[in-house]
Amino acid sequence: MPRLIVPIVLVLSLAPHIAVSQDLETYRKWVSDMQDAPRGPFERLRWFCNDGTVHPKPYPCEQRCGGHQHGEWSDETAELRAAGYKIANVFAGLDPAALSEQADFRDGRRAQRKPGGR
Repeated sequence: MPRLIVPIVLVLSLAPHIAVSQDLETYRKWVSDMQDAPRGPFERLRWFCNDGTVHPKPYPCEQRCGGHQHGEWSDETAELRAAGYKIANVFAGLDPAALSEQADFRDGRRAQRKPGGR
């Protein structure tokens, strides 16, 4: 009987690590698929009217005091976000000019510029 306990304890102690590894591989595949997908991490577009209703087309929002268009996350995106991966963040409210002037702003185009040139 004691001989069986050691292997069982060993398998049970490794199970969380195996599950995490499988999750990471799944997550990597999802992100790779999203990079190639036309809609990226989004399932579809929705229009969120100012009266709280949600529609597939913008036309109803015209009669409801306007609204905003947002991407609806795919199930995979929702699961990744629930696991702590902040994908599908769109910073629509940012001022691009002010952001790019910040010293710590990372811009690939800025790194390619030559000093004194454009």
